[in-house]
Amino acid sequence: MAENTTTYSSYAENFRQEVLSPFFNCIRGVESCHLVGAGSMGKTRLMDYLMLPEVQKNYLEEETSRTLLIRMDMNRLHDFSDWGFYELGLTTTIQTCGQNPELKPLVEQYIRQLWIPLLEKPDALKALRFWELTVNTICLQGFKLCFILDEFDHAYHVLPQQVFSHLRAMRDMNKINLCYALFLRNLPQMLRKELENESFFELISRNPIGIGPYTYRDTKDMLRKLEKRRNHQIENETTREKIYEASGGHSGTVQAIFSLLIKGDEKDQRLYDPRWLLRDETVKDECFKLFESLEKEEQRVLTKYAQGILAEHPPQIMKVLRIKGLLVGSESQLPSIFNPIFELYLKHHVKVENIQ
Repeated sequence: MAENTTTYSSYAENFRQEVLSPFFNCIRGVESCHLVGAGSMGKTRLMDYLMLPEVQKNYLEEETSRTLLIRMDMNRLHDFSDWGFYELGLTTTIQTCGQNPELKPLVEQYIRQLWIPLLEKPDALKALRFWELTVNTICLQGFKLCFILDEFDHAYHVLPQQVFSHLRAMRDMNKINLCYALFLRNLPQMLRKELENESFFELISRNPIGIGPYTYRDTKDMLRKLEKRRNHQIENETTREKIYEASGGHSGTVQAIFSLLIKGDEKDQRLYDPRWLLRDETVKDECFKLFESLEKEEQRVLTKYAQGILAEHPPQIMKVLRIKGLLVGSESQLPSIFNPIFELYLKHHVKVENIQ
């Protein structure tokens, strides 16, 4: 695996606090959760950040030394089968726990006796039992484990139902020591019928956490990093404010506007005009990618909303769009679309009848 060069000092203080506070509260309480965000919302950067030891120490405090976050990246799956998933679970557990001095001797023993023989002759049931044995042993030593299932949309949709029953059973064997956190682009109930994996869905559905656009604070931090990396200094603080207002804090759009800023003049007000910005193909492409990351029903509702069709929309879809941060505003008022550029894109570049 490539070495992660992310450092704690490269982030602003309290980066993504609105997401990480409820996330780490779940871990402290050993409660499972799911985190949902649309495309280009900075999820990868968030993931890199929360895996840093300093971040975990900041949120978990005295519990840090006895809490292990085990990141299972679905891009590492050999295939979307029970064997592929259990092998990845066992492998990432061994890799993560092997970095803990207290657990290292145990892990080295399990590598010799369980892991290497298993890879030589793949067997799904053995992989599951070895994974359960490893997890149970670690939990019995007083450690809390949180399995972070990253890039999990497709896996949640296609993995065999028995996988989720086994995940629930493994948690039930270690109720006060084990939880799961799913990182998704869509709500789990939109990816799979709830009754197909009812017991596991019951675990994760209680704690939805939205990964929305960046706050103004985090947008400014992102811009400062872009300035340094691309050797182009923003002269006026108001420029950062205007970029935030135009982008709504959408990471991909912020980067696209900054690229135009480098080529142009900071005093040129067109650089902050949503109509002018939408003429740029890179900006338009960010809107397209964001739109394509949504479910078809979300696309339809959001497009109708942008085009002024304010008839009764499905409450569940409106809730999802709020969780993702695409609709903003108080519950007592009509929400607005978070990004004026994206709103114009939906108004003038999308036809509801073409959404299939």
